[in-house]
Amino acid sequence: MPKAYESIRDECLSRKRKHKGKLSDNDIQNCKKMAAITYYKKTGKPVKHADAKLLPCISDPIELDILDEQLQAFGSLDYYDEWNGRLG
Repeated sequence: MPKAYESIRDECLSRKRKHKGKLSDNDIQNCKKMAAITYYKKTGKPVKHADAKLLPCISDPIELDILDEQLQAFGSLDYYDEWNGRLG
C-alpha cells in the first residue's frame, strides 16, 4: 500500500472519529474511496488495493477534477451526498 494513500486515508478516518466518535463500515469505505481518488489524481496511478474496485470509473480528467474539488470542499462523500440530497 502506498504511503501517500495511507496517510490520506488515515487523516480522513481521524477527522471522522473526531466528528462522530465511532466509525461505521460506510465511513471507512468512503475514506478509502476518497484516498484512492486523491492518490490517483496526484500520481496518475491507481492504488493496487482490493477496495480500489469500488471507485467510480472516471476516465474524463475534467470529471475527476470536479469530484476531487467536491471531496476537498465537503471532506467526504457522505457530506456531499447529504448536501446534494437537500437540493434535489
